[in-house]
Amino acid sequence: MDTMAEYLIKVEDFSKLLVSLLNEKVVDKFIGAKLRIDKKSGNVDRFTVQPLLVEKGEDIGTFPLSSLIAFGYARTDTASKYL
Repeated sequence: MDTMAEYLIKVEDFSKLLVSLLNEKVVDKFIGAKLRIDKKSGNVDRFTVQPLLVEKGEDIGTFPLSSLIAFGYARTDTASKYL
């Protein structure tokens, strides 16, 4: 397969791209990600990324792309176990 084009997408624009894909009906849903909040301290745990099923563009919010790339899903919260 030959490459037809390459694009650079900024991290800030990634969630906008996902919203557009949902609104234009290119996809009907996708497995997104959210950062876990520590129950004791109330701080965001950037090391633990949980899967999140997104069906509407309004539900995306901020997408933790850099945390997802760096740390992946937590072992107990993998996308396959989520579905």
